[in-house]
Amino acid sequence: MIFTSFALILGTCLAMIYKNKSDEKMRNMDPFRLEFREQYMLSLIISIVIAVAQCLLYILPHFTNKFYYYNPDNITQSDLSNAQGLYSATNVLLMLTWVMASAVNKASINDLDMDPEDSNARYNDEVETNDGGSTSFAE
Repeated sequence: MIFTSFALILGTCLAMIYKNKSDEKMRNMDPFRLEFREQYMLSLIISIVIAVAQCLLYILPHFTNKFYYYNPDNITQSDLSNAQGLYSATNVLLMLTWVMASAVNKASINDLDMDPEDSNARYNDEVETNDGGSTSFAE
């Protein structure tokens, strides 16, 4: 539960970062805007799937308490089946998010600049040197 909560918080933060950057790139008509939109949608889907898995994990203590603290005569086969089904569904959802996150490897945050002031520097043909002059990279 702790790791799922941590993953949900990080996934939500990542979705918010990509949402902000995607909106900024859309306003500026940046050539990388679609990659950021894809990453935003992917991180949003992953966050939703992790939230569903966490909801399933919050249901599981009901069965754990029933198995360990209640009278064994009150435990039915359907209780065991429900607990196994919840554990299986949670595992499948978490593995699905891992596969989704590791399979898509497009425009990551490390590959592109996140600072809006630096985004104009790559389109500039001249770079200012320390001695006050400028060097042109135009061919």
